Amino acid sequence: MKKTISINIGGIIFHIEEDGYEKLKGYLASIQKYFSSFADSKEILSDIEGRIAERFLNKQKIENKQVISLSDVDELIAAMGTVADFEAIEQAEDILADPLETASAQTATPRPEAYAATPNAPKTEPARPGAPRKLYRDLRRKLLGGVAAGLAHYFAIDAIWVRLAFLFAVIGLPAGSGMLDMNAEEVFGPISGFTVLVYIAMWVAFPGSTTLEEDAHIKKFYRDPDRKVVGGVAAGVASYFGVDLGVVRFLWVLSILLFGTGFLIYIVLWVIAPNANTLTEKMEMQGGAYYPLQY
Repeated sequence: MKKTISINIGGIIFHIEEDGYEKLKGYLASIQKYFSSFADSKEILSDIEGRIAERFLNKQKIENKQVISLSDVDELIAAMGTVADFEAIEQAEDILADPLETASAQTATPRPEAYAATPNAPKTEPARPGAPRKLYRDLRRKLLGGVAAGLAHYFAIDAIWVRLAFLFAVIGLPAGSGMLDMNAEEVFGPISGFTVLVYIAMWVAFPGSTTLEEDAHIKKFYRDPDRKVVGGVAAGVASYFGVDLGVVRFLWVLSILLFGTGFLIYIVLWVIAPNANTLTEKMEMQGGAYYPLQY
């Protein structure tokens, strides 16, 4: 008897044989890589997951079966197409859009002299491997001005940690000082104000961009709706750091009872952290390498 694995696709639990799961995992990974550079990649991947879930549901209803097999996955891939199919369609569209340019590019090699003799020759700049990277505000993933998201993109980390750092400097330090009776308002107050000024200055100084490509392999923090008790924050922390959920919940309750700060941190994470609703987002909790399994 083949081993079966339970997976969540488009919010629906499916039981799939292990060999079929491996095939589906590779297929979805290739699709995610292909669409990662698209501006609306998340919406595209979410739609694909919805279509996969719909096909699997129809398959189960028509054939009255409970487990998805390898042959079902092969049939799905054949119907929806592979990355090679997508690339072939894209190339065909390019050929139809500009047949003369494509034909000349395929049959002739341009000579440098030809460009020199043409008054409107295209100007190309040599690649500069040592050129410094530019910092942009990320307008696609912004919550306020895109500063935190832009910094996260620049340093290749999850934006939630940059946002937490800003919130901690602006709100956490003064609030923590008051709660612990440290009487350090004269120190933390200016730090809070300076952080706000830095954020505003970066908002003004750095240009915004809506075309920053997101690194699919960055592990991201999401609230885990599948194992939540309240808001899924503790389950998200457990998934992100790969630790036991019971230990995380115990430490969180302890921090709330002893210090009171755990409650504030939980609320902040509940507000700024998104829910992992799609299979792609659950992949990103693992760094884009694996799909979350629910046994």
